Amino acid sequence: MALTAMTNGTRPFGWGEGGAANMFQTLTARIDWRDIVSHTGGVAGNGVYQIFDIPAGTFITRCYFVVETSWTSGGSATMRITESTGANVTMITSTNGAKANLTAGSVISSPTGDGGDVLSNAATHADNFDTSARTINLTTGTAAWTAGVGVLIVEYGIVLQ
Repeated sequence: MALTAMTNGTRPFGWGEGGAANMFQTLTARIDWRDIVSHTGGVAGNGVYQIFDIPAGTFITRCYFVVETSWTSGGSATMRITESTGANVTMITSTNGAKANLTAGSVISSPTGDGGDVLSNAATHADNFDTSARTINLTTGTAAWTAGVGVLIVEYGIVLQ
């Protein structure tokens, strides 16, 4: 859809150059335990898995992990969701991403701190916005997963320039 000239000479809110219609985007990834079960160093070390990238000039608004089938492990396995800048915004902590919380049908949402609703902290957490492209990572704890499937949903806004 092309931009429409307005009588006062301004552009409609939410529209950018070239008719970019939606400044809010959602990325989803289905994650199977087999995708993250082994990592460099085996179960003695943390594994970092790159899930997807978000472009430069964005701020994260929300993050959810929807559990399809329960996540299990031989030990106290954990996962956390972060982004890759030096500030490393944590969207889901290892406490929220602990095995006990990852039961079928559960929805894990951003915790308090950098999350709660990540957008509500944008003013006090300047690290939520970045002018560089970022990678959303899933980091496992030291115990290995033995089962589980879930969907990671990350919403972000693009600052139109």
